[in-house]
Amino acid sequence: MTGLDISYKDKLLTPTGELQPEWKNEINFEKMPYLNTEYLGISMAKQPCEALKNKKVRQAINYAIDRKKMIAYLRNGIGASAESGMIPKGVPCFDENAVKGYTYDVEKAKKLLIEAGFPNGKGIGEIKIYSNPTYSDLITNIANELANIGIVCKIENTPATFLREAMRKNEVEFFRASWIGDYPDGENYLTLFYSKNGAPPNYTFFKNEAYDKLYEAAMKETNAARTCDLYHKMEQLIIDEAPVVPLFYDEVTRFTHKNVKGLPNNAMNLVILKGVTLE
Repeated sequence: MTGLDISYKDKLLTPTGELQPEWKNEINFEKMPYLNTEYLGISMAKQPCEALKNKKVRQAINYAIDRKKMIAYLRNGIGASAESGMIPKGVPCFDENAVKGYTYDVEKAKKLLIEAGFPNGKGIGEIKIYSNPTYSDLITNIANELANIGIVCKIENTPATFLREAMRKNEVEFFRASWIGDYPDGENYLTLFYSKNGAPPNYTFFKNEAYDKLYEAAMKETNAARTCDLYHKMEQLIIDEAPVVPLFYDEVTRFTHKNVKGLPNNAMNLVILKGVTLE
């Protein structure tokens, strides 16, 4: 069994992300970085909420969310808080020291709202946040944290297929999404913000000339170190402009019976049965 569902996460795992003692004689548990970044997207195209067009409001939202608490209490320690860029752990060029992301800072969030002209969220109005029912606990937690700085959110639960279609058509202003890498390269996560890409993958409809130039330079670069440097500059630009709220870098979780031997874990969560035996 792979993945972590709310219906059984507490039954299998402790709050710190370890296998519950009652299962240790029956089940093997493994985890490792997964090529997936979970995030909130904000449409940068025409939208009904004028406040979200203000960069300082978007930055305030980023500062208002306690990612570490989210991992501990909602995900039983599975995953790592996304406090740098969009490239997740386990992917080459990930460097938490090279990209300065957002940490939990309510006072800074409130100060940014004042600077944006919305003290304590006054004047912003109700913001709709779209998700699917699977993530209702996560989105409810986020809505509560945004309420702490005066931003009122209405949660709209929509089936995943309908939500993706609405994201493609720019019909949702604020939404939960994830990006699972098609291949282990940072470019796969940065292509989400290249303006010449439509939706998908550019669901935020982000458009920035400086970013596009960096992206195009990275695509031509053959030196690995210089490529990473360009990736980091692109990530920092995304962090500063805040069209997204990176939430966490996911982890692969694998649960197998004790008699299963030789099943390798991997960052793409592929089931590789070659070499697997049952005892």
